[in-house]
Amino acid sequence: MKLEVSCQHKYQGDYVRHITRILKKLPKDVKEDICKNCVVFMPGKEHGYYCYKTNKEIIILNWFAMQVDKISLKQIRYTIAHEFAHYILKHKNLTGEEEILSVEHEKEADDLATQWGFPPDEKYKLRHFRVSQ
Repeated sequence: MKLEVSCQHKYQGDYVRHITRILKKLPKDVKEDICKNCVVFMPGKEHGYYCYKTNKEIIILNWFAMQVDKISLKQIRYTIAHEFAHYILKHKNLTGEEEILSVEHEKEADDLATQWGFPPDEKYKLRHFRVSQ
């Protein structure tokens, strides 16, 4: 089973390889669930963003922002795993009044991404909460 990826970037192949590497390290049932029910788009404002839709889950990864911010390969892989974790944890988009729950969701996604073997880059950790808020 293959994950649907939509990218308009000249380095699309490199980015798809990063996503593929992460999927290979995930538990089989998690990988199959993500491939069946998610689509990855590569535009966006933040490094990563999880968004719930009724028929497919949409994960947006902004490779341009990652390049501009010069984040490490470790952080790129963490960001991808972190956004997959939001899906597996069934997090939904939150409104402003649910900010405390949003911080809790970020921590849960961090913990799951780390459990899968993709911890955040320590030098980026202090800035990381802008990843999907």
